[in-house]
Parts: sequence; structure tokens; C-alpha cells
Amino acid sequence: MSSRKLQEANEDIQIEGQEPLFPTDLKYLLTFNDPDEMSSLAAEWGVEYCQASPGDFEGNIHAVQTGSFQIIRESWSPGIFIQGSIPQKTTVFSMCKNKTEPPVWQHAPLDSNELAMLSESDEIDFYSKSPQELLFLSIDIELLNRYSVALLGKEFEYIQSSSCRFKINDESTSREFLHYWDYIINLSLSPNIDLQDAGYLKKIEDDILSSIIYSIVTTDNSSNRAERQLAARLAKEFMIENKKKQIAILDICEAVGTTERTLHLGFKELYGISPKAFMKNLRLNYVRKELMQAEPGSTVIDVAYKWNFYHLSRFAKSYYQMFNEYPSETLKSR
Repeated sequence: MSSRKLQEANEDIQIEGQEPLFPTDLKYLLTFNDPDEMSSLAAEWGVEYCQASPGDFEGNIHAVQTGSFQIIRESWSPGIFIQGSIPQKTTVFSMCKNKTEPPVWQHAPLDSNELAMLSESDEIDFYSKSPQELLFLSIDIELLNRYSVALLGKEFEYIQSSSCRFKINDESTSREFLHYWDYIINLSLSPNIDLQDAGYLKKIEDDILSSIIYSIVTTDNSSNRAERQLAARLAKEFMIENKKKQIAILDICEAVGTTERTLHLGFKELYGISPKAFMKNLRLNYVRKELMQAEPGSTVIDVAYKWNFYHLSRFAKSYYQMFNEYPSETLKSR
């Protein structure tokens, strides 16, 4: 990457007159042929990249940034040594995609089925003598705590281990975990996705933070049946009242005053489905209503995005399962 292009990239991520935790509403794919240029892109981290083995250096960063989190895929060839510190108010989770020659993370090998974690001001110590590809999620601690309370009833600092790494349950779960992070990065980088779309941001926050927290903590549920079913009824009312708004499971739990686990069990007991499935079915119905009343020139994609369906093939499949016809057929028959 040329010095001029690097300067332009750094200028693009400056938000004039304000300092959010992360530069907001950005997506970029960058390639570097020098480790110093690569590390200078993340100046707020204070990191230093050093080449660790012989060969022509190539580094790649695929990143999606909002005001409260970053999802990043980084790769290096040949080997690399990284040192530095985590920014204030930030927690970082990382997983390694390589199955051979695990890197050394915080003085010990990082297996492909381990989720690594660093908290604010922790020192980074990463070393690999061979090419590596890692996935990172950097998250605002306040947002992480809100999700932890909504899902488990406790702030994250009270449930986390003193360890800086956590074992994912099994190899299959680990693959799904990595696949989903990759999917989120690829989808977010596509030109069709607007990072200022609050519905999309809520969806990926919900999905990725839920998967992380549940992979770290084994949950139990001490609520009784009456409490669970009351929470489910209140949540259903909240979802119906706010069907036109961009809400996530975090919003529902905070509105009802319960945890996601209690809500999930209550919905299963009372309605036979999960709250997320109920919300999806509700939105599918309103997609159908809108398609049947669509003005000339309206498209299925526009309506799907409006109701927070971003993976179009999955949306079409769910729509067909619900109504026994594809959304394009509904639009044509209006």
C-alpha cells in the first residue's frame, strides 16, 4: 500500500469534532507490503507489527466499524510479532482460523477451538513464525455489559473467568463460530449493506454477542414457570407494539426486565417457539402485507431490508416456508 493511499485511509477514519470509541460507519479492505504501514492504520491501539520470519511481507485487513464495535479479519504472511495495548473502554475477542502451527497468544499456544479475550489496557503479546489468519471483535465494554445483563442477569465482569482464553464446546461449534464471523464480515462489506442502518447493526450485535457470551458461560435458570410466562406475554406485547421499529433481543429484555434465558423458556412453554422466531414470523407477515400493497417500482429487496431481512436467500426460504410462495410471486400477484 502506498504512503499516499495509507494517508487517505487514515483521513477517511477521522471523525471531525468528535471521538467515538471507534471510527463510525466504515468498511474497508486493505493490503499492505510493510508491517509498519499495517500497524500505523490502528494508531489508537498503539500496536507495533514486526516481521517474524523471512519472506516478502503481505498483510490484509478486512474491517467493519461502527461507533461501538469493530469486526475485523486480519492475515499475515510470512510470520509476525505484535505488541501493544488494548484501547480504554474496550474488550477484544479473537479466534484463529489456522488449524496447523497455532500462534503464541499471551505466552501460550492459541488453539483453533479457543476464544481469546483481552480487556482494556491489557498488553498484547502475539507471535507466529508462519502465516496466520485471525478474526477479531472489539466491543465497547458498556455495550458488552448491557448484553450480559440482558442475557444472564449479570454484568460481564462478574461472570468472566480470570483466564484470557475460553474453550469452545467442540470442533463443530468452533467451525460454526468462525463461519458466522466470516459471514458477518463478508455481508457487512457488501455494497448493499448500509452501516447506518440501525436494524442491521442491532441484528449483528444481537447474534455475535449472544454467541460469544453463551460460548463462555454455562447458564442456569432460577425463575419459576409463572415468571417465565409473564415475561413471555409482556415481550409479545412489546414486539407487536414496536413491530415497525428496529428492535433487538437486548431491547426486549431491557423493556420487560428479564433475561434472554427466562424469556426464551417462557416463549417455548407458552407459544411453542422462541421469541426470535416469533419476531421473524411477525415481520414476515408484514413483509407480505407490504408486498401485496406495493406501489409500481417497489422491489422485494427494498421491502426485505425495510423489515430487517438482510440475507436474501434465507429470507426467501423462510418466506416460502411460511406462505408456500416466494416473495417475488407475492409482488407479481398484487
